Amino acid sequence: MPELAKIERIESNAEQDKLLTPTDVKEALQLRSQSNHVLRNYEKRGLLHPVRLGKRTLRYTPDDLRACIAAGKGVTS
Repeated sequence: MPELAKIERIESNAEQDKLLTPTDVKEALQLRSQSNHVLRNYEKRGLLHPVRLGKRTLRYTPDDLRACIAAGKGVTS
């Protein structure tokens, strides 16, 4: 299970409406991969819903991150 301290740190550093970068999400989920492909796979499975700010710019909401963690995803084996 991802460390709650990391998630709380992300939440305490900004307001509730702050969007998270893919790097923030991978760190909070403790993903080993440096690639964003794993986040795209989570998107295809309906676990994450990116906010598209441009053609190649994606951000994620803290609520989506919490939902993904609650679903038990995030730590790779």
